[in-house]
Amino acid sequence: MPLHYVSLFIGQLHLEFDQVDSTNKKAFELLKSGDLPDGTCLSAQFQTDGKGQIGRYWHSKFSENLLTSLLLKPHFLAFDEHYFLSICSALSIRKLLSRYIFNKNIYIKWPNDIYVENNKICGILIQNQLSTKKIKQSVVGIGLNVNQYDFPQQLPNPTSIYLESSKNIPTDQVLNQLFDDFEYYYLQLRNGRLNELKSEYLEHLYRRNVLSRYRDGNKRLFEGTILGIDSQGKLHMDVEGESRFFDFREIETIL
Repeated sequence: MPLHYVSLFIGQLHLEFDQVDSTNKKAFELLKSGDLPDGTCLSAQFQTDGKGQIGRYWHSKFSENLLTSLLLKPHFLAFDEHYFLSICSALSIRKLLSRYIFNKNIYIKWPNDIYVENNKICGILIQNQLSTKKIKQSVVGIGLNVNQYDFPQQLPNPTSIYLESSKNIPTDQVLNQLFDDFEYYYLQLRNGRLNELKSEYLEHLYRRNVLSRYRDGNKRLFEGTILGIDSQGKLHMDVEGESRFFDFREIETIL
């Protein structure tokens, strides 16, 4: 499938490693010793300590998946708009996957996991450095399952591009496409098209308008319906007729 355009700055500096503890951690280490341009990419064949959300480990076999971090400098974004980086990142991965996986629903599970139907294919970890209530720089860590077809049994619902499409795709091809798709959405963010980004995000939000089971931060089970997100990126739900809002780590989906 032809590229819709070639990226202007995302991935123009690409630092490749055979093995690191985590690409996000490596990015921050490099920032301590000097500046890096906006859009710098770090990628690795393997991570010894790959991180997911809430400190979880991100599993990946050597050279089979995409393990990458993008360094961004979203000075234009106010801190209370930081969740738009999650929106931008999730939409980028979803667009990328739609180029390889057909006739299946590709969802964004709040805030920014990517699912194919009910299976997780990608995790995103965003870490921000702040300066006077502005985002000085952000590192967007992306773990995308590409060619791996067997996973540890303790992982509840993993999948990959290969498992969903029966195609073995070179990871460098996937990464180059990510540069383009990410830049497309990041430029929309830079140009202030927040309403359009939020609308597209909600269109693909996992289990939106579907009554489902959840667990709150106190481990209590309940049923509710996702309605959307509020102006701070919190999850907006209807729980037995009551409008409730949940922050990150305050709710867990029961699959």
